Amino acid sequence: MIVSRFKISPFLIGAVVIWVAAIATGYCLLTKYSYQAGNLQTRDVSRMLSGKVGSLIHRDKPTLLVTLHSECACSVATVKELRRISESCSDQLAIVAIFADYTTLPLEVQSSSLWQEAVSIPGLTPVLDQDGQLRSELGATTSGECFLFSKTGEKIYHGGITIARGHEGASKGGDAVIGYACNHIVGIAQAPVFGCALDEG
Repeated sequence: MIVSRFKISPFLIGAVVIWVAAIATGYCLLTKYSYQAGNLQTRDVSRMLSGKVGSLIHRDKPTLLVTLHSECACSVATVKELRRISESCSDQLAIVAIFADYTTLPLEVQSSSLWQEAVSIPGLTPVLDQDGQLRSELGATTSGECFLFSKTGEKIYHGGITIARGHEGASKGGDAVIGYACNHIVGIAQAPVFGCALDEG
């Protein structure tokens, strides 16, 4: 009978345990970050519509207002979902992308890849929120935060249209927007929004 003299070093065991623990910790932190939602503030609709926001609402179709930070990597998924919504609703929905503008950004907002992707979406109108008044009137705090208004100015939906930070795919929020714009079905009124804070210039 051959007896193996191979022994596993305690140092090697310890290194493997630390390595596995580090991977598990990193995965947990990444998952937690992915599902960390932004704060949704409640604002009086009449207050929203009495300012500049009111001029963005179409009177012949529902309007989806979306606040975006051009440097927010999470919002790439939001813009891709906007394209899906636009394709689903055709000309039944007006989409307005409100881009936060800061003097500290490395590139002009219009030069960002997020802006370029957004303006290529049919039915989407980009707006530069230079003084922050639009997001202030809306009470928006997070990139990717959406506000769906009826053509009469009623707020139908408020929240995000992605399932997590940077994750594409159908979501309750996106489905609520499509359901109302395409079929006049009122679904959920609110869902979590995942994205960077708009005050991070």
